[in-house]
Amino acid sequence: MVGATIAKTGLLKFESTTNQNIAGVYLKSLEVLEPIYLFHAAQQLYPEFVKLGEGKFRMANFSFVREQKILLPPLATQQAIVAEIEAEQALVAANRELITRFEAKIQATLARVCGEAPPATQAVAALEVGESEISLA
Repeated sequence: MVGATIAKTGLLKFESTTNQNIAGVYLKSLEVLEPIYLFHAAQQLYPEFVKLGEGKFRMANFSFVREQKILLPPLATQQAIVAEIEAEQALVAANRELITRFEAKIQATLARVCGEAPPATQAVAALEVGESEISLA
């Protein structure tokens, strides 16, 4: 692994090829190691790779990669960690969607208040502000 892509990780769920200088990890047994746990654990090794070359050209040879250590809790713990990460990733994705929706609602409301027509491509519920109530249109 060399240069700007050093210690960048990827999780392949299919057979593939590459044209870059990489080191791959192939699991001998799924009975002791969860592949997605390994993926996330390997991402935590990035600082070790950055230390190579002290800011200059960096190259991690196979020996260096093999010397790296990853904590290996019991398989059930690995699976629980993966489940928690995936649940949190789902929450992050849902929050991003919520932000997008509310940004569209804000834009539509501002356009309506300013007397502009909201974009035709956005079907958004706009706030109707009356003297005594607020309702969704």
